[in-house]
Amino acid sequence: MAMALSTILSGSGLEAQAVGDRVRASLADRTVIGEVTAVSEQGFHLDHKDGEVSLPFADLVKLERSVGRKSAWLEGYVVGATILVYPGIQLINTCLGDPTMGDDAFLTIFCMIFLIAPGIALVAAGVVITGPIGAIVGAFLRTDAWEQITVPGHPVPPALRSPPVQSFERQRLEMGFRIPIR
Repeated sequence: MAMALSTILSGSGLEAQAVGDRVRASLADRTVIGEVTAVSEQGFHLDHKDGEVSLPFADLVKLERSVGRKSAWLEGYVVGATILVYPGIQLINTCLGDPTMGDDAFLTIFCMIFLIAPGIALVAAGVVITGPIGAIVGAFLRTDAWEQITVPGHPVPPALRSPPVQSFERQRLEMGFRIPIR
C-alpha cells in the first residue's frame, strides 16, 4: 500500500503531498481547507467541515499545504499599541498643526498642558502597556502557516515559497513615528 501510494504521489507531481496532509485548495469560486484522504492522477479527495469533496487538479487555482502553526503576537502588539498611539499622535498634531501656535503665550501653554502632554502620555501608554497586552493576546491566537505547492498540470511553479515554520529565524521589530514641527 505504501509503495503504491508513493508511486501515485511521485507520478502526480504533488511535491510530497500525502494522505493526511492539511491543505488549502483555492478554486475559481471558493477556497476549501481540509485533510487529504486520497490522491490519484486526476486529483485528490479532501475531507473538510462540510464533508468529503473530490478536487480535480484541473480545477485548482492555488494549492497550499499547512507546515505548522504560528502565533500572532506581532499583529497583537501592533493592534494593541495602535489603540492608544494613534489618538496620542492626533492630539499632538492638533497643537503642532495650529498656525497660531506660539503667537499667544496663554494658548501655547494651554495647548502644551492639555493636548501635547496627554498625547505623549497616550503614545507612551500604547507602546508600553496596551502593545504588550495585545502581544500576549496574540500569542494565544494560533493559525496555520501555509506553504504554496505546485499544482500538477500547471506549468508555472509557485513564485515565492514560504519556509517551513521550524526555519523561521528571530526577526527584529522596528517601530517609530514622525511628528512634524513647524
